[in-house]
Amino acid sequence: MPKNLKRPASVVSEPVEEADGESSKKQCSATEPLASPEVDKKLKEMLLCLSSGLAKSYASQVEALAAAAAQLMNAWDLWIAGKAFRIAEVEAYVHSPHHADPYAHGDEGQTTCGVWYFHRKGGTYKSGSFKGMDLACGDKAGNVFAGLLLRAVIDPLDKLIEGPCLVVDKILELNGKESIAAFAAGRAAADLPAVSTEGLRLAPAAEPRSDPVRSSARVGLVLRQEATEDAKGPKTHMQGRPIEFCTRPYRFSTVASRLTKYRSGFVATAHLSGASDGDKLGLSDQNFAKYAKSAEDGKSSGDPSKWFNKKISTQPELCELIGACHGVLASL
Repeated sequence: MPKNLKRPASVVSEPVEEADGESSKKQCSATEPLASPEVDKKLKEMLLCLSSGLAKSYASQVEALAAAAAQLMNAWDLWIAGKAFRIAEVEAYVHSPHHADPYAHGDEGQTTCGVWYFHRKGGTYKSGSFKGMDLACGDKAGNVFAGLLLRAVIDPLDKLIEGPCLVVDKILELNGKESIAAFAAGRAAADLPAVSTEGLRLAPAAEPRSDPVRSSARVGLVLRQEATEDAKGPKTHMQGRPIEFCTRPYRFSTVASRLTKYRSGFVATAHLSGASDGDKLGLSDQNFAKYAKSAEDGKSSGDPSKWFNKKISTQPELCELIGACHGVLASL
């Protein structure tokens, strides 16, 4: 890593207060703004760091993704069937010639910038609890597959809808559609522009927010062995080194203290970065201490191999995995 760049372990700041935070109380505009070429241009400019495949240094990559996520969550509103929502949690996935994230889907839908990509497998939309939707940010000409997965949104009444599947369910429900296929109506991702798709649009926020952003490792990823001629077993979606990407702090949220799914990851990432332990994200002292200790235990072991092909099923396990991979990320 260049000497003039600080190694980022996470993007850490005080989280928005759940009940009293001034910025978090700002409601989205009541009137849906009109789409325009200028808005589309503005969105693509914001996503340029992703569509260009990210910079080559780890420090710059983390910084760029954190900035894009913060802009999306604070400066844009998500309009679903005429109702304004706030995006509250996203995960970044980018596979490019110099950022080979093996956990990116690698679907053609991720090669266009500024469109909606509903997750697919084998050309068929995923169903049940496997549903998900990205704001695609890639570039076909540059061989860049990229997307910001929407993990949580907040409705006009400040209700949190958490989980990629439930976000998609809310989109379908409010649009009166029984399935993703019915909503897409035969259109590919490239034909679902994020700023002008009826019933699902991004628009600049009338009152931009300034909610701080917390970061952590992404949810649900399994540390796979690097693909070799001898390595057998499950593989990742794309080529790359899983050990260098599995626990990167590419999960971002403005409401980490409200999340129920693996909130511990934010604790582990912040703790290992040397951030103050004063902010416990609404966790009990006992749980907070347990998660920090698990991260330290993983760091002390320095052996990510025990986690190869193991599905994370508990909060302490996630923290220990983040700790075990800490040395790998610190060397980038």
